[in-house]
Amino acid sequence: MIWLLIGYMWLFIHRPFEVWPWLAAYRIERVYMIAVLVYWAVAAEKRWLSCRANLPVFLLAFTFLLASATSPYAGFYYVEDWFKILVFYVLLITSIRTERDLKILVAAFVCITALYELHSLREFFCGRYKYEMGVKRMVGVDRTLNHPNSFGASVVYALPFLYPAWVLAVKRWQKLAVAGAFVLGVGCVL
Repeated sequence: MIWLLIGYMWLFIHRPFEVWPWLAAYRIERVYMIAVLVYWAVAAEKRWLSCRANLPVFLLAFTFLLASATSPYAGFYYVEDWFKILVFYVLLITSIRTERDLKILVAAFVCITALYELHSLREFFCGRYKYEMGVKRMVGVDRTLNHPNSFGASVVYALPFLYPAWVLAVKRWQKLAVAGAFVLGVGCVL
């Protein structure tokens, strides 16, 4: 189940259906998540992990739902991505069984984010950027993070995960990879 969640994490972060628009017609992310949910409901071994973060996350979800339902503006579109993350959170909480599973997820998140940043950096050097305030600013390769500020925010949000990845790294090449991901992230923001 962990590997299925890593696959969805890659689809959600890198968004290949936005990079290559011809894939959008297939709704890969939605179909993949439905398949994962069916597998989770039918075959996966589930166990609820109780932690202090669960209650605040669900209260925040209720607040989002209440605010979008009572708002006079059409704002549910912006809340939809947050609820995708909430479903992913529930799948994570019920699928992680060992410390090793958590380590694999952290390492996969760092790798997926680094690949996304590398792809965006490659596109930057090929001439895909926004020129704002007299500066060439890097953007994400997808349409969702195709603004310098949202791309920079996504990189900055991912940087704290490098600390546990650094602690988990035991071999020299792993430490170098985490240091490279840090340099890449800082370079993408600057």
